Amino acid sequence: MNVTLSYSGGTSRGWQLAKAFDRLGILNQYFTPSCSRKIDYFPAALVPLLFGEQGVDPRRVETSIYVNLFRKLMYRTTRIRGAPPTERFRINEKIDHSVAHRLRPGADLLLSEAQISLHTIRRAKELGMTTILDRTNSHIAYQSEIWAEEHRRFNVDWTPNSGRVIQKGIKEYEEADSIFALSSYVRQTFIDRGVPAAKVLCVPSGIDLSSFRQIEKTDRMFRIVYCGLIQLKKGTHYLLQAFDELKLKNAELWLIGSVSKEMVPLLQQFEGSFHHFGHVPNSQLSQFYSQGSVFVLPSLEEGLAKVLIEAMACGLPVVATTNTGAGDVVRDGTDGYVIPIRDVEALKTRILSLYENPELCHQMGQSAKLRAHAEFTLDRYVTRILAAFREVTEAHQA
Repeated sequence: MNVTLSYSGGTSRGWQLAKAFDRLGILNQYFTPSCSRKIDYFPAALVPLLFGEQGVDPRRVETSIYVNLFRKLMYRTTRIRGAPPTERFRINEKIDHSVAHRLRPGADLLLSEAQISLHTIRRAKELGMTTILDRTNSHIAYQSEIWAEEHRRFNVDWTPNSGRVIQKGIKEYEEADSIFALSSYVRQTFIDRGVPAAKVLCVPSGIDLSSFRQIEKTDRMFRIVYCGLIQLKKGTHYLLQAFDELKLKNAELWLIGSVSKEMVPLLQQFEGSFHHFGHVPNSQLSQFYSQGSVFVLPSLEEGLAKVLIEAMACGLPVVATTNTGAGDVVRDGTDGYVIPIRDVEALKTRILSLYENPELCHQMGQSAKLRAHAEFTLDRYVTRILAAFREVTEAHQA
């Protein structure tokens, strides 16, 4: 089995899989728009020394100067994630066409990130490859609906996806042989919208946990930790409301992450009731997690939020919504609690339970730590994805 990968660079998952597949000797090509570490003339034996964590044989890495320059131009005007839908569509189309043009034979499977894959899938099929779409988030129609709904609640004028983006996403779902979903929740959003259940495989990801270890807590403060972008989609406002209404003594709320502009007025409403730390480098996050008592993620739409795994690995019980993918990671009542979205009363109940029962809070945190390190490492993810490859291959050959 040989595999070709195509990722936009917006997730570390592409590099992690490329490194693992190269080590296993099954990587044919890895497409990414840019890579400062790509130097073709270095011998493969020197790759681990020279390229470190992104230690992929550079002869298998395919970049595009044209696409990279276009992306950099876009970054000069606006961040891609915050760009208008028409601009995001243009970026993804350029990546897609570039990869499709440079695909070469030799792979049995194509694993390609959603939104940059329609033309790539079509070309891969011409070359005889089985095509698999890697979808990070929920079905694009569901994603667009829930994002738009939350923004309407707060009179925010923002369109999450244009019609062309949604149309392309649905065409990818139709034309790919299989779709890999990061969580059962994501898989269900596809089934609910008519995608055959057999076509969508749940393959929960894992992360590099080498930087995430529990450090001794230095005080007795009951501390709720949130980490991620502070925006409407993440449901941070529901956490702020819950914490404000609980009025717990000897308790703090820590918010870690950059603030979206639509959240500024909401944060001002709760000024003085939380501590905001802004962006924290990945290498320092364990220090923040370890000073917490519980990790809360009230998000309205994710695939499988890696911050859940990071916090659990540092010994925190988790309270998270179903739409974070928590149902595949957090054993409800054992490692924390899984609650419905937008349910402030459920959020208050679960936080209060951990606040009033320190022993239960500690027990759940230790259980969460063991689970994260046992089931959600990169090695475990690679094992799951290889098993999924075999399942897809057998189904395609049947």
